[in-house]
Amino acid sequence: MYITKSFTPQELFEKVWTTPVLRLAREIGVSDVGLSKACRKAGIILPARGHWAKPEAKRPQRPKPPAQTDLIEFSVLDIQKAQLGVEMRVKPEPLLVAVSTELVEPHPHVRKWLSAARKAKVVEGALDLSSSCVLSARVSSDSIARCALIFDTLIKESEKRGYLFSITASATHVIVDHEQLKISISEKLKRFEIPRPPPKPLRPGQAWRPDFAGLSRSRFGWESTGILTLSVDVRTLTQERKNWTDRDKEQIEKRLGQVLIALPRLAQSVKAKRAADEDWQRKWDRDQQLKREAHDAEERRVRLQTSLVCNTESWERAMRIEAFIQATIDATPQDEQSQQQLALWVCWARHEVQRLNPLVNGASAVTRMSTSATVVYGEQRSFYGFRSVKLHDWWA
Repeated sequence: MYITKSFTPQELFEKVWTTPVLRLAREIGVSDVGLSKACRKAGIILPARGHWAKPEAKRPQRPKPPAQTDLIEFSVLDIQKAQLGVEMRVKPEPLLVAVSTELVEPHPHVRKWLSAARKAKVVEGALDLSSSCVLSARVSSDSIARCALIFDTLIKESEKRGYLFSITASATHVIVDHEQLKISISEKLKRFEIPRPPPKPLRPGQAWRPDFAGLSRSRFGWESTGILTLSVDVRTLTQERKNWTDRDKEQIEKRLGQVLIALPRLAQSVKAKRAADEDWQRKWDRDQQLKREAHDAEERRVRLQTSLVCNTESWERAMRIEAFIQATIDATPQDEQSQQQLALWVCWARHEVQRLNPLVNGASAVTRMSTSATVVYGEQRSFYGFRSVKLHDWWA
C-alpha cells in the first residue's frame, strides 16, 4: 500500500526553489512539515517566508546546492491501491444469507461445540470452554441455541466459498486466501450486585459473634442480555470492519452476508499489513546497521587516537627516565661500593624502561592499526549504552 519516492539532494534543491513547499509536498504525497525536515536534514536551504509573493526580479538569489549525495527517501501512500481499497469498501456486492430457525444436521464443529457447551460450567455468567478444543464463543446458557445457528450457517456458507475453519484450544481461525483470521462470538453480559442477607437476630442473652460465612458468598451476579457480537481479530493496513453487533432493528443473522463479503478484504488487508511491516523492519534494520557501522568507525578512530596518545606518553616517560638514569650515573661517587650499588640499580631501571618504551620491540607494535589491545581512558559510550571504566596503567 506504501511506495518509496527517492530524490538526490540536488534534485530536491531544484524542486523547492522552483515550486512552493506546500504544492511540492502535495505532489510528492507528504506533509509540508515532513518535507521541510527532510530538506534541513539534507542541508537544503529553503526559501524564506513570502519568497513567492515577491516579483521574480526582487527575489533573493539562490544559495549553493548541498554537497551531500545520499538519497532522500519518502514513504508515501500508493493512491491507486488506496482508491481500489476505497472502492472495495464503498461498493460491496449485496449478499443475503438465510439463517434457519431450527438447527438441522449441524456441522461437526457445531455438534462438538454443543456437546461441550451443555457440559461446561458457568463462570461470571458465561460458559467456560477454555479447556475444550471447540469454537471460540463466550456466551451464556440462554444463547447456546442461537450461537449454534449462527456458527452453523457461517461455517457452511464459508465452506461453499472455499474457506476452511481451523480450531485450536486457544482460538478459532477461518482460512481465507491462505490467511488465518481469528473469529469469535461473544455476548454482552449485565453485572448486578447481590445484596447481602440481613444478620440473624440475637436471642436474649446470646453473645454476638462475627459471621464469616458471608465472606464466601458471591458479591455479583450476571444476567444474559442476548446481545451478541461477531468479531474478527486481525491487524489490517486499512480501516476495515471487524465487528458485527446486534442492533435494535437488525441482528447478526441478517448481516452474515456482510461478514462473508468482508473476509476476503480482511485477508487482503492482513497481507498488505504484513508486507508494510516487513518493509518497515528492513528499513529499520538497514538504518540500525548504518548507525552501528558509523558508531564502530568512530569508536575505532577514538581508540587509535587513544593508542597514539598512550604510546607518546609512554615514550616521553621512557626518555625522561633514561635521562634521569644517565644523570644518576654521572652523580654517583667513584668508590667501589657506590659503583656496585649503581650497577644493580641501573640494570633494574633500564629493564623497567624497556617495558615502558613502546619502540623497544620495533615500530611495528606502534604502527599497526589494530585496536583490539588499545586501552581507553575513562568512560566510553557504546552503541547500546555505557561500558565500564578502564583505568590506564602507564607501566603496561
